[in-house]
Amino acid sequence: VTRPMNPYFLYRAAFNERIQELRIKWHDIVSMVAAESWPLETPQIREFYSKLAKIESMNHKLAFPGYKYRGNKA
Repeated sequence: VTRPMNPYFLYRAAFNERIQELRIKWHDIVSMVAAESWPLETPQIREFYSKLAKIESMNHKLAFPGYKYRGNKA
């Protein structure tokens, strides 16, 4: 079971979908551009993705009620 996505990862997923529509194939560049554009977004955009992340978290809790995150124990 994976963890629910945080606001940045939801933003990056949407960003990636848009880039795929444009048929851009350089994933490393797409990642860098998304990372650089996230802090430049308006408070409204960042709040939108924060709300999406809360919904994602609630849905995750409903789907996996006993889930507890355990980091990599290398």
